[in-house]
Amino acid sequence: MTGQVIKLTGTIVEGVLQAAPLLFIIVRGGRNVKYERNKYMASTSDNVGGESVKKIIFIVAGPVVIVSCILLLIIIGYFKDPKIEGANKISQMERTSTSEKIFKQNKDADILCVYGARFYKRVEDQEQYKQMDLKINHELGEIRKEYKDGNIFEDYMATKLQVGTKIFTIQGQMQSELLLVQLGEKYVVYVYQNSKDL
Repeated sequence: MTGQVIKLTGTIVEGVLQAAPLLFIIVRGGRNVKYERNKYMASTSDNVGGESVKKIIFIVAGPVVIVSCILLLIIIGYFKDPKIEGANKISQMERTSTSEKIFKQNKDADILCVYGARFYKRVEDQEQYKQMDLKINHELGEIRKEYKDGNIFEDYMATKLQVGTKIFTIQGQMQSELLLVQLGEKYVVYVYQNSKDL
């Protein structure tokens, strides 16, 4: 659909650019106007006091192109990809459902959301994971928003962590189950909360 819109808009822009010189000739009254199609310019010769004064007048296609681009953006905005929109709505519904289940168990839960709709909860007994000698795989990202009561949970949002807090994946078999969060000099373990188990 977007390809058709772009093709249609391109055809409109091309038509306007081709019509612009004709409009210019009409406005100038058709007096001795030479039009160079490839350069989008016209030259006129007027006799002033017996002297021939040559003027080069550029056809201003800039505003036409700008208006066409704005029109294209408006059209594309109205024709959003339904698959992407549907996937976003499903992710939002999953986030809302899972966060509600977690908050029913504990209104003060220390959780974060990543990967679209995966929730991780801070582990109360950090010592058991220290014995596992967890190693960082790579930085996943950082917290973008802090959850406020009544808000809709978003990706990279957390209830207790500050904006900018870094999140890391770990190496090994528990990679999808655990995340490490950097708090100052130490790393805190967060464990995946499967919505089916809540």
